[in-house]
Amino acid sequence: MLTINQSPFFIYTDTDKNWYTNKFFYYLLWFQPTLGYILFDKKFFFVILDARYFKKLNKRKKEFIQKRIGLKWDIHFIELKKDISTYIKDIVWNNTLYIENSMSLEFFEQLKEKGIDLQIWKDFFKEKRLIKNEYEIDNIEKAIKIIKKVWKQIERLNKKGELFGKTELWLRWFIIRKIIEFGWEWESFPSIVAFWKNSATPHHNSWKTKIWIWPLLVDMGAIYRWYMSDFTRTLWVNHYSLSSTKKWKIYKDFKMIQKIVKWAHDSCLDILISWIKCSDIDKKVRDYIIISGYWKYFTHSTGHWVGLDIHESPTISQKNDKILEKWMTCTIEPWIYIPWYFWLRYENLYLIK
Repeated sequence: MLTINQSPFFIYTDTDKNWYTNKFFYYLLWFQPTLGYILFDKKFFFVILDARYFKKLNKRKKEFIQKRIGLKWDIHFIELKKDISTYIKDIVWNNTLYIENSMSLEFFEQLKEKGIDLQIWKDFFKEKRLIKNEYEIDNIEKAIKIIKKVWKQIERLNKKGELFGKTELWLRWFIIRKIIEFGWEWESFPSIVAFWKNSATPHHNSWKTKIWIWPLLVDMGAIYRWYMSDFTRTLWVNHYSLSSTKKWKIYKDFKMIQKIVKWAHDSCLDILISWIKCSDIDKKVRDYIIISGYWKYFTHSTGHWVGLDIHESPTISQKNDKILEKWMTCTIEPWIYIPWYFWLRYENLYLIK
């Protein structure tokens, strides 16, 4: 059995058996295999892949990996057919393997059965992924442009009264079709189209609920070369035959709360710069909503990081004192949720400079 001694080894795995995929491979290699392993310690870095992927690997990839991890480890590409446990023991016979915390329990047990001592190592890649390079920023900006184009199409439908009578599922289908049309890729998460009381359900699954005169929440994002955008708006559904709806009490409440949420969002933009604490940003947004009298309806964090995953740690919250750094990308998304009335959220994605 491998035991702890000097320099620890760390392992990240990804298998097609449990249909689990993770973006760490894309972060390191610029492609996503369905079967592979990453193993490393203070000197060596092993990328273990199915032979089908070896054609995509070359010497420049090794230099690229060293740049991504920020360390000049000796990079090795290993074909998966080899007996990995024996290979490990031959090179690092006196070390424990540490796993990245996103490994499935099933695969964890499989390695344990091979006599390999395993412990969990958290966030090695996640911390490195927080700071984006120019290529990553460019991809995120393009993902944002795609989703903004989609939103303009939704606004156009609403102005014509064409959302009225459609279902949540129909609008989600429309979003997917437009993302593919504008970007030739896919949505960064299952778009949330939530009407009426459905907007009060976190991560609501769009269904056959018909859309009529009432606030409608749309939370969506697009992918560009694996990098994601995140965008939320709440709009008032129009219909050409019911122009008198602007006199309704709910419409007046909607417009008032829409302004409060938008102003709360904008209130922190002047301090959204490097060397500011996440908690300070959250406080500025939250204080604005508290002053407006709706403090008990804002029970959510102010934002989160975005990159290869739609939700990356940490969050912009009251309890997080992490310092923002240059080239981080995060959302600002205050909201006010009034039970059985409507839920209004305003979300944009920002680059820290």
